[in-house]
Amino acid sequence: MATKQSKQAIYSLARKKTQCGQDDWARIFSLGGKKGQPEVSKKEKGTRQVNMPEALAAQLLQFLFENGYDVKSMEFDDDGIILTIPKQK
Repeated sequence: MATKQSKQAIYSLARKKTQCGQDDWARIFSLGGKKGQPEVSKKEKGTRQVNMPEALAAQLLQFLFENGYDVKSMEFDDDGIILTIPKQK
């Protein structure tokens, strides 16, 4: 089973590998919302725990990035539904 440290490492490493800043990561994890960067920082520092769904989502975003998708440019509708994940240029 994933430990607190391994989930934190997965989350942080995936953000860095996808070339997303903390603001980008917060927007993605809040389904297009504008707030959340302080939460990303707390999770990377270990003062807030990364849960299993967040670790899974981070890995899926990394997988998409490694397979040619620009996850930083994901677009969401007002309800948080993914509209597009463009290919990398």
